[in-house]
Amino acid sequence: GARSRDLIEVHLALADKASALDRQLAEGVGVVAELGGALKQRDAEVAALCDQVNTERRLNGDTGDPACRGE
Repeated sequence: GARSRDLIEVHLALADKASALDRQLAEGVGVVAELGGALKQRDAEVAALCDQVNTERRLNGDTGDPACRGE
């Protein structure tokens, strides 16, 4: 009857919403993975720059504090 049709419509609407949430979650996981990769690359670049600064300081006779301590 009408009640069964209403329940079916509600069920289908919920299924559509669940499907949309699944797509959004998958997109979010992809974005997080992409940002994680960019962060690792940035960290590697910063470490390389710190090494370069420290090398140049040693070559110039600078015995002060090293760049990026704790890196």
